[in-house]
Order: sequence, then structure tokens, then C-alpha cells
Amino acid sequence: MDELYGVYSLGHPSDYPAAFLEEDNRVELEWFCMDRTQPIAPYETLIIGYVTLEEPAKLKAQRYMDEHFTRDEGRRLLPYLCFTYGHLVGIRVIPVPMDIWLAEGQSLANPVSTILASGGWTLAHTLSHEAADYPLPFQVSAYYQRQRA
Repeated sequence: MDELYGVYSLGHPSDYPAAFLEEDNRVELEWFCMDRTQPIAPYETLIIGYVTLEEPAKLKAQRYMDEHFTRDEGRRLLPYLCFTYGHLVGIRVIPVPMDIWLAEGQSLANPVSTILASGGWTLAHTLSHEAADYPLPFQVSAYYQRQRA
């Protein structure tokens, strides 16, 4: 595997009144896997230097990778989001294996829980495999950036 995917959608401002608006006056929602039970692939193949990582960086990197989508998962989720919410949808390529370290020694691998805890972001939707026509075997959620004061 040489790529993972990030899924996003562009929502209507009236549906997210406290959201930061992009240049096109849309709200960008980032979708992520919530309860993946098995890794997409062995972490050693997804993260450069995985075997040398220590806690808590190792756990954060694992969670970060688990939040992304495979090509097939992304292809199944995109039309569902488009038809369910009326959003424009897109996909971002995340090359793997990934070097998660910045030059300053900080990790790029920040799971969504860390992002939400930092403030300024809001969880918008959670979709479950129990919903009619939902195409994935695990839950996904979306979050967006709130307006700055």
C-alpha cells in the first residue's frame, strides 16, 4: 500500500452557523474513521521509523493512521456523503509510508481527538453502519473549524 486517503466535504453555511467559511463560502468538513477494529495495514509499512517510536507518539501515530481511508472505502463513502448531505465531496491523497516528524521534533500524526481537544473545532456528524444504505462497516465522523473570535 502506497497511499491512504482523507475525505472531506463542503457543507452549506446555514447548516453550520458557527463555522469558519472557506473562500467559496462553504464549510469544510473533514471525515475520519472512528472505530476501525483492525489497522489498514501493518503500522511498520505506514510509518517511517515505526519500530523506534516510543509512547505516547507511537499510539498517536497508530490512531492517526487508523482515521484515514483506503481507496475502496473512500470511493464508497463519497457518493453516500454527496447524496445524504448534498455536499460537494473530495479526497486527499496521503502518501505512505509517512515520515511523521517535523524538523522541530513535533509529530504530524495528530489524531482527531487531539485536534478537537485543542479547541476551535467542532464535531459535526457521526455515521454508523446501522443507517440505511451506509456503505462502511465502521463509524465515521466529521468535524469543522469554528469561526475565530
